[in-house]
Amino acid sequence: MTFHSCTRILIVEDDAITASMMEAIIEDLGYQVVGPSTQFEAALAAARSDDLDFALLDFNLGHGQDVGPIAKILAGRGVPFAFTTGLPPAVIREAFEHTPIISKPVVEEELLDLLP
Repeated sequence: MTFHSCTRILIVEDDAITASMMEAIIEDLGYQVVGPSTQFEAALAAARSDDLDFALLDFNLGHGQDVGPIAKILAGRGVPFAFTTGLPPAVIREAFEHTPIISKPVVEEELLDLLP
């Protein structure tokens, strides 16, 4: 296994079980996890201030809150990201047409293809 101790991955996911599963996969791959952030405000703060190398963003955080503002901050900082979702990809493609999408449940092989 390659060790990526300097690579920091932000997880933004409102479902605690899904967040925990993604965290375990990412840590098993040797990356350092930031978060997981389950609340919009905490995720927004992390996107603005943390030293990040990549982010996985749940497109819909529940309560009608999407991660568009978080994605825009990350893009402005040059931090690559992907969306995780149970929604049809076409819904996301309208707003962020070039952003990778990982369908839930997230599997290790898909993460390996995306993570730095």
